[in-house]
Formats: sequence, structure tokens, C-alpha cells
Amino acid sequence: PTGWIAPSGTRVVAMADIAGSSGGLLVSLSDGQLLRSTDSGGSFVPLPLALPAGASVSHLWTDIDRPAQVVAGIEHRAGAVPDPASAIVLWRSADDGSSWTPLLNRGATGSSFGITYDAGPGMRRYATVDRNVWRSDDDGASWALTGLFADSVVAHPTVADTVFLISQLVGGSFPSLSRSTDGGASASPMTTGLAPNPTYGGSALVAALALHPAFPTVPRMYVATQDAGLYLSTDGGTSFA
Repeated sequence: PTGWIAPSGTRVVAMADIAGSSGGLLVSLSDGQLLRSTDSGGSFVPLPLALPAGASVSHLWTDIDRPAQVVAGIEHRAGAVPDPASAIVLWRSADDGSSWTPLLNRGATGSSFGITYDAGPGMRRYATVDRNVWRSDDDGASWALTGLFADSVVAHPTVADTVFLISQLVGGSFPSLSRSTDGGASASPMTTGLAPNPTYGGSALVAALALHPAFPTVPRMYVATQDAGLYLSTDGGTSFA
């Protein structure tokens, strides 16, 4: 163990390794604090990301291809007093968290949930907020709703218009896993082979998707389901087993 524990009354909500650093680690706490370590978690100092009451950093994203860049997803609890700052659900830092600028303003205040983000090739970015899928073509300078719905997104690493969508609504009208090849204008199910596993006796609702580091050259992807086990595709998601 590193010897560090979260302050009394708080818990760790998210953490991320700082890409390109040695010993750099970011941790967010349930009380809204964002902390940075430069000694592999031995000690932490607070970072200047001031959040509205009732908000916390629910997710942190770093990218080895973009050293020193950090994206923070902010969730606002239901019942919190609406604050103008609660419209901003993604913040970005270009200096390991020392300073921050707004990345995605959803145009509404109050509670928010389901914040996810992924960077595609070039300037393409995707995000989800309250199950709405957003798209940016200019590295987050501007965003537009796609009209699609999902709980999380995974961007294709080499094809900007391709994005994978995960929906976790039980009995919902959206496939648990789908793919858009037109930048979010439409999506098609990717459910071949994602049948309930009798061994587990549960549904194959998708909880997470992971692409091979060399995807699509190596067309492997893994799907973790909520209660039906782990699935593998070796053909880029055409089928799973």
C-alpha cells in the first residue's frame, strides 16, 4: 500500500494515471475535491477545479497520445440547488490538472448523470450526458447532440465516424451494444452471439467494451455483461462468442 487514505468522511470516486508522467496520479473524492500525486500515490495536493455544491468528479480520462491532458466528467446530484456552473459537465486540463477550461456545456443546469467521454481520431470527440450522445468535430470547441441515446461511448481509434454505443437500460428500446458508422446519425445493433449464457442465467446487457490496443489491425474486442459473463469478438464486433 502507498500509505495514503482518503480523508475522513470521503471516498475515492475516480482515479487516473497521468499519461507520460512518472508517478503521476489523479484522484477525485466524493466531496468534490480533485487531488494530484507525483510520488505514485504516497501524498496528494488539491487541484484548482472548483465545483458547485453537490457536484463531484465522477470520471477522469487521460490519453497516452495526448500527454499532460486530462478530461474530468462532472456529475451533479439530484436535489442540488441549480448553479450556472452545473451546465458544464466536462472540463479539460492541458497541464496535468494545474488549470482547467470548460469542455462541454450542456446548456442546462441541475442534476446530471452518465457522463462519459472518448476521443476519436483527429479532432473528433464523443460524449454522453444523461444518456444523450454528443459529438464534436473540432476537439471540443463546439458540440452537437446526435439524436442517439446511450450510457457510454467508445470511439473507433482510426475511423472518426464510427462509434460504439453501450445501453444498460433493462428492457429498453435500444440495443445493449450498437455501432454508428455515420458519426451518430444512426446506429445498428451488434448483438450476434450476445445471447444470455445459461451458465449464468442472466441477460447479456453490456456493462463495458474494451478494444484491442492495435484495433482495428487486430480486430479483437471484449464485452463484459452485467450478469452473463465475458464475450469476445475476433471480427471487429460482427459476432461474439
